[in-house]
Amino acid sequence: MTIIVFIILIGILTTIELRIYMKHALRKLDIDVHFSQEVANFGDTIDVVEIAQNNKRLPLPFLILKFETPLAIKFLDMTNVTITDNFYREDMLTMGAHSRHTRKIKVNCQARGFYTFPRVNASTSDLLLIKKMGKDFTPNSSITILPKIISNKELQPLMSVTFSETTARRTLLTDPFSFAGIREYQPTDPMRSINWTASAKAGDFMVNTNTSTSDRHINLFLNLDFYNTKKSDALLEKSISLAYSYMMELCNQGISVSFFSNGKDIVSGSPVSDMSDSASSGSTSIGQRGIELARIDLKKPASSMTELLEEYCLKNFSDNLNVIISANYDEKFRASLSKLITNGKRILWIMPCSNSDKLSSKMEPEADIAPYFHRWEVVGRD
Repeated sequence: MTIIVFIILIGILTTIELRIYMKHALRKLDIDVHFSQEVANFGDTIDVVEIAQNNKRLPLPFLILKFETPLAIKFLDMTNVTITDNFYREDMLTMGAHSRHTRKIKVNCQARGFYTFPRVNASTSDLLLIKKMGKDFTPNSSITILPKIISNKELQPLMSVTFSETTARRTLLTDPFSFAGIREYQPTDPMRSINWTASAKAGDFMVNTNTSTSDRHINLFLNLDFYNTKKSDALLEKSISLAYSYMMELCNQGISVSFFSNGKDIVSGSPVSDMSDSASSGSTSIGQRGIELARIDLKKPASSMTELLEEYCLKNFSDNLNVIISANYDEKFRASLSKLITNGKRILWIMPCSNSDKLSSKMEPEADIAPYFHRWEVVGRD
């Protein structure tokens, strides 16, 4: 009889314990998984911070915290991490009454883009481990990884072509009534530009320099149409990195840039040019350009590059240099460039291509485009 009463008592206590935990175990439980910063450079190591807080008197025998991160964000320590279509991490914690757990996990930013946590989940059990309970939490953290910066060695040929274009233009359009400063005489300087007073003081010939009647300004267009039938995107990623690095270097050289692209934002779905139709010349603006480029989703179909060139280049009466980065070289795109040239627009077409792609490496543009064409070869296969 005593044994029967004892068993019944145990059963009652177990039922009460189980009901209490089923009702209250996941209540007043705060779970937060976030990135340690909102914007990071390609290749940076940052922290993923996981915080679990039990805000009640009921202790938890354990807490299993599970979350996923995109493959672009790689854990440096792969302990408790499995790989599927994402990285999947699972940590087991002990949570007493009114306790808090905080852990920082090192991760590496390995690809440009805008990323969030696809899933965050916490599960626990009652004290007797009879019933397991779980709950999904909505993550509110995101990170933008900026495009990879192209090395100076790879960028230099393009910068040389650009500077030769802008320098030639400024030489032709100097304003004799606008004084900019004094410098040492060069053999190519006209005698009328010599400042005799300054020359007497310096003991050497010095000349007046004049400003340009046209500010150094470049319109940069980024074409993200696919360049082959396989719809590869390796060269499109290279094009995005090139555009970012190119704008940074131009900014360092004091050249302002207006940026336009037919690529679409991953969140809004709008073309990037809708957000970028003003000139940028400061570090803050270049930082914003990097964020816009990072958020381009190559899975979204690009808008019409022909319409973009006509809207912002053909209908623009300025004499600025229009630099167009495009791995795509189909007939429709080349016809758009010919139309710009016919209408007197100054263009420079930069075509990224793989040095192992015989078709694009040997492609020669039409005679009217050829003087404004620059092939930018990258190492590797597509």
